[in-house]
Amino acid sequence: MRRIALVTVILLLAAFVASPAFATTIIIGQPGDAGTGNCFPFGCSTGSRYQQVYNAALFPSPLLINQLQFFNTQFAAGTGVVETANYAIHLSATAAAVNALDTSNFGANVGANDALFFNGVLGGPIGGTTFTIDGTGFLYNPADGNLLLDIFKTGGSANGNVFFDARNGTFGTDSSRAHNFGSEFANWGLVTGFSDDGLAPVPEPATLTLLAPVLAWAAWRRHRRS
Repeated sequence: MRRIALVTVILLLAAFVASPAFATTIIIGQPGDAGTGNCFPFGCSTGSRYQQVYNAALFPSPLLINQLQFFNTQFAAGTGVVETANYAIHLSATAAAVNALDTSNFGANVGANDALFFNGVLGGPIGGTTFTIDGTGFLYNPADGNLLLDIFKTGGSANGNVFFDARNGTFGTDSSRAHNFGSEFANWGLVTGFSDDGLAPVPEPATLTLLAPVLAWAAWRRHRRS
């Protein structure tokens, strides 16, 4: 009975101090401009690199980004087709300001902590109004600078037609883009969601601190009985 009681106490303490698993999603630009959208870079085959920068002030705290979301609610809602191609998606914290990306030297916009988030083939009907890309977790700290999304597109098949929700000249100081798909840069960009996808709870370091006296007491009891 004493052993059962001890195990119960340990489990209760661990549950008490574990971090709750609540997903956090920050959507920049929602709602998009009514009745329209933008096909760069997922629905058009005219370019190979697309960058979008997001104002750090829109992120209240560091975020472990595991998912990106794009939305198809304004133009041919839920019927869009993503162009089949290989997409290499990078994330970084950049010193470049919104509406001040270098539109000819894309490398100048990339932050020092640039990391590959996703690399693979995407394509086909999105099958709904939200297009989600799961990737390798990127810990973004807004104190390090604005957030840069950097997409390299290769091997396109020209079968895309999706116009994701966008702010076409109405983004203000929240976001802007640089790309080689065509024109329009400042105040333009896709409505974008960043999510940590609600990973499982992880016990805080305090767990070990709280459990230490319990474990020490158990060890003392075993020693005394022996």
